[in-house]
Amino acid sequence: MPGHRPFGLRRTGNLHVKEVAVFRSRFMPCPDCGESVERGEPTPHVCDPARVVEFQMFGLRREVDRLDDALREHLATPSGRFEAWMAWHEVRRTS
Repeated sequence: MPGHRPFGLRRTGNLHVKEVAVFRSRFMPCPDCGESVERGEPTPHVCDPARVVEFQMFGLRREVDRLDDALREHLATPSGRFEAWMAWHEVRRTS
């Protein structure tokens, strides 16, 4: 059809502009648990507590990785090895 351009790349003077069609989704993620929830649902969404914890842990994965690395580094030091030894003996003494 003359004068009609489909979505895609078009030229405006010296500038190339990419056109994209965006449609509003019927579903949105719950901000507390990440579950896909239909917009305008008549009954309110109730988060599963286990899913909330998993979603929060997913958001904290970099911090958890850093903590794991820092703990591993500490346990490789003389004071870290001593603390691990003391903890092992304390557990054996109380069990």
